[in-house]
Amino acid sequence: MAWAAESIAGWDGLPLARMASEAVGVPFAVEFDGYGATLGELWQGCARGYQDAVIVIIGTGIGAGFVHNGQLFRGRSGVAGGIGWFRCPRGDTLGPKLEELAAGPAILAAARELNPAAAYPDTEAVFSAAQRGDRAAASVVQRALLALSAGIGSVVALLAPEIVVLGGSVGARADVVDAVRRHLGGTTQPFTARSIRVESSVLGSLSSLYGAAYLALQLASGKEP
Repeated sequence: MAWAAESIAGWDGLPLARMASEAVGVPFAVEFDGYGATLGELWQGCARGYQDAVIVIIGTGIGAGFVHNGQLFRGRSGVAGGIGWFRCPRGDTLGPKLEELAAGPAILAAARELNPAAAYPDTEAVFSAAQRGDRAAASVVQRALLALSAGIGSVVALLAPEIVVLGGSVGARADVVDAVRRHLGGTTQPFTARSIRVESSVLGSLSSLYGAAYLALQLASGKEP
């Protein structure tokens, strides 16, 4: 493992795939869910057949996978795609991370802070309340949509992919996809904006499982995943 999240601190550098393979006697691959979702979308999802794609997963966190020339791009560190760390400047400060504005838990926390009496049970309830005209919910959702649109627009300006696929409990929502599409003309390079597709994942919550199946098939055929 090149890097481990805080929830499994201490696992950095652990040769988990080799250890598992030795334990069960079959080839093993280890991949984090964001890259798994990227591989799933590239293999059987909206990005199938594309050479250059960006897959953005927006749920409990925000992350992306980049595909260039038909291959997953991991970067030198092996964890390229951490767009949730993008900063959204405020005044003379760096401001919050994109993930702190537009991931599901952040949206829910902000709405509850603005309107404690509403007692929103989950992020879906915040979006539903916004659609019904709840001012607090609408304000939080609008801020999240603008932050996501700006962040994804920056990625598009940098990489100029053919397609952006949005997934996750927040990202796959029709209103989120529509907002990113609508704002692209003002958030990215205009020429790129004219030709790019922005789509909601057709694999939904199964995208990472499709990616895992793809990795298994690669291993079974003797290819490096």
